[in-house]
Amino acid sequence: MITETLVNLLFLPIKGILSLLPDVSFTVGADMFTKFFEVLRLVGYVFPMGTIATVLGLIVSLGLLRIMVALVRFVRSMLPF
Repeated sequence: MITETLVNLLFLPIKGILSLLPDVSFTVGADMFTKFFEVLRLVGYVFPMGTIATVLGLIVSLGLLRIMVALVRFVRSMLPF
């Protein structure tokens, strides 16, 4: 509770400065999403999504494996043996 109050006090000047900026309105037409999903359907028709999902899964798995190996090597180098 005390920490929250201190953080709020720190961000109070930032909120004041940001309140001076004008509001920005961002509107997106519904046509944009329709065209985007049409492109996705076209890509799904041209490329076999099962194969792409498998390849992406392998890429992510290998990346995670490399991170784990690097973490184990780092921990082993820090141990005093």
